[in-house]
Amino acid sequence: MRRNQPLQHPTFAQTVVIIQTLPTVEADYSSRLEAIKVRHLALGFHYDPDQILRALKALSDPARSWDQRNRASGSSRM
Repeated sequence: MRRNQPLQHPTFAQTVVIIQTLPTVEADYSSRLEAIKVRHLALGFHYDPDQILRALKALSDPARSWDQRNRASGSSRM
């Protein structure tokens, strides 16, 4: 199905949620990246390879456990 609307740019938090909601399967790294890109497109988002890599790093770093409650906008931070 073709969309006539331009693709939206996902936020970092949306990219994290997309990655978190993908089924966990044994796949090589490039296959996993491709699945993440395809999922972005299926949801109507443009994908940014750098943002995907940053999200994967944030999700895999035990020192930076991702908590969706930490999604405060930049304007509300002190």
